[in-house]
Amino acid sequence: MAVYRALDFLMEHGLVHRLASLNAFVGCALASERHTAHFLICRACKSATEMDGAAVTRAVKKTLSEHGFVPETEIIEIQGLCSHCHKENA
Repeated sequence: MAVYRALDFLMEHGLVHRLASLNAFVGCALASERHTAHFLICRACKSATEMDGAAVTRAVKKTLSEHGFVPETEIIEIQGLCSHCHKENA
């Protein structure tokens, strides 16, 4: 149970993100600022890269506002092939 409390603490403070598709936790690359997490997840090697997606965040917030929806958590996971795996499969 202590591990789950520790992970909850780290998530609450923006130090880690939970990747639902991988059932995993990853350290936050932008921990010093509140942000919507955007991840590029390679379906071949399972690497996860956090990206800065300011334009995506603005579009999502606009849509949320238009629908009167109040999010509790925000994380965007985009799956595909990383450049390394894409080159190997080309």
